Amino acid sequence: MAFDKRAISSLLITSAVVLCACTADVASRPTSSSRSLLSGVTSLLTSIDTTVTVITVDPAVAGTYDIGRSNKLRVEAGGICDLASTYGVGEWTVPCLPATLPVVITARTWADQSGHPHVDFFPRLRFVPLSGLVPSAVLYLYDPAASRNATSKILYCDAGVCVDESLTNAALVTSRDAQSGFVYRPILHFSGYQVATFDGSPPADSTP
Repeated sequence: MAFDKRAISSLLITSAVVLCACTADVASRPTSSSRSLLSGVTSLLTSIDTTVTVITVDPAVAGTYDIGRSNKLRVEAGGICDLASTYGVGEWTVPCLPATLPVVITARTWADQSGHPHVDFFPRLRFVPLSGLVPSAVLYLYDPAASRNATSKILYCDAGVCVDESLTNAALVTSRDAQSGFVYRPILHFSGYQVATFDGSPPADSTP
């Protein structure tokens, strides 16, 4: 059987066009993880609804940073301890040398089963112990419902256990602003933090 060369060429060209169109369509579809870059902050929203935000903090400059899901971190100038400083329970209020180089911080944020925000930070580090009226770092967690609940607190969570640090350090008491929807308090170190309505027994650490 004889084939028309012009018909075959036309068929090949049409197939190539269809293939290219399909490839472009696949490439343009959103994946389960999307990345956006805005003002030096990179956020990654994964399929399990955990937001990962990477920020670079200049320890010589005071600033307020968006750490994802409307949560914020305030760090004062000279407020971060050198990363070689001691770290761990019992070390939080030990004097330290301030960091002098920029620090790259990763914050993972999600909501627990009750809808309260949780944030986990890396690397583990300390902040210069509180001095005077201005704390070195303040964590603001956006939780409108908790901001109107007088029992809500920001708990320190690690290894599956959450602790109310204000019971042993009154400077770490939680404050609430119902107008802005924030629950906030000073922090002395980077670990995990979670908003909870305190009923006398701290809840277990939530996981994403």
